[in-house]
Amino acid sequence: MYDLIVVGAGASGLMLGSLLQESGVRTLIIEKNRSAGKKLLLCGGGKGNLTNLYVEPSHYLGENPHFHKSALSRYNQYDAIDFFENLGVSWDQREEGRLYTQEGASLVLRGLLQGCSHCDMVYNQSVQCVTYGSDSFQVRCDTETYWGRKIVIATGGISFPSVGATDVGYTIAKSFGHTIVSPKPALSPMVLSGKAHIMCKALSGVSLEVSMTLGNRSFSGPLLFTHFGISGLVVLQASLYWNTGMEVRINLLPEVSLEQIFTQQLHQGGKTTLTNVLRQLLPKKLVELLLIELDIPGEKPLAELGNLRLEQVVQKVHRYGVIPVELRGFKTAEVTSGGISTDHISSKTMESKLQEGLYIMGEVLDVTGELGGYNLQWAWSSAAAVARALTE
Repeated sequence: MYDLIVVGAGASGLMLGSLLQESGVRTLIIEKNRSAGKKLLLCGGGKGNLTNLYVEPSHYLGENPHFHKSALSRYNQYDAIDFFENLGVSWDQREEGRLYTQEGASLVLRGLLQGCSHCDMVYNQSVQCVTYGSDSFQVRCDTETYWGRKIVIATGGISFPSVGATDVGYTIAKSFGHTIVSPKPALSPMVLSGKAHIMCKALSGVSLEVSMTLGNRSFSGPLLFTHFGISGLVVLQASLYWNTGMEVRINLLPEVSLEQIFTQQLHQGGKTTLTNVLRQLLPKKLVELLLIELDIPGEKPLAELGNLRLEQVVQKVHRYGVIPVELRGFKTAEVTSGGISTDHISSKTMESKLQEGLYIMGEVLDVTGELGGYNLQWAWSSAAAVARALTE
């Protein structure tokens, strides 16, 4: 009989174990993979994302826009930084407040596992069923059964099935009466069709800095053309707010006014060709494809094209509109949006309001952060909320 059983040895599960190190809580962590933290090792492209200096509730989505505020405020990014510094993890600040370890993700995992040295760890065991009776939870796995007075679901989302992600957390929660907000891939590349797909396929491998707008939200960063559509940091960030049928507008030259450049050239006589002007600003192949799509002869001098055609070029370059067919899917999505509804979860303790002693934390909940360390901070903060509830 354990005091606590944690289902999942990912970021939040290992953090919880580490925070309970001095508590005396007899803890078992069950992991379906052969080793812990497989998805954690992928964070930040393996560079070891830790958190973000600019964590604010506005960087998170969920049906309840207030649920995550309590946990994030009671264990914030600075608490996480102190925690990892005490483990000997050194870090660097990168763009937009993103913090990465200097040694890579493996050091983060190693530190968390060291913090869980007091826990019993079981690998290669998939949870088949969880039931409650006689003041304890019974957890049936592939070949073993375990009992615990309390249980935590820390199984994460269903993105990256290649590293063992499954929907077992949703299944356990549903068995205790919780509802599921339809899971969707998030922080994901976008799949395009038609002419846009043909252009992207021809430009596969080409990257450039752009800005993207969805409704009233704008994002900036590198965009990568691929054989299926578009990817890159700016696309992943925007995908969190994209819904089927929404148009995405791409500014291919966010730091330059093409209209002003054309005006200056025309004042100087307009003898420079359109192709020459654009090739100084954009990749050669992209220029060729844009002019083919516009059906404008790029070899002609600007003065011979007329204001109407030049305005068409300006609109195409600064407001290139596409309607993605879909996000690429859970296989490549960084995280899962949606998940276990927070309607019946305490925002202070992460305990179920439907079953005493059942706690749910991390990505498996309907809380999704933007790209850049926000989802890891949610893992740390929600785990800290559970740790505090178990020890206070």
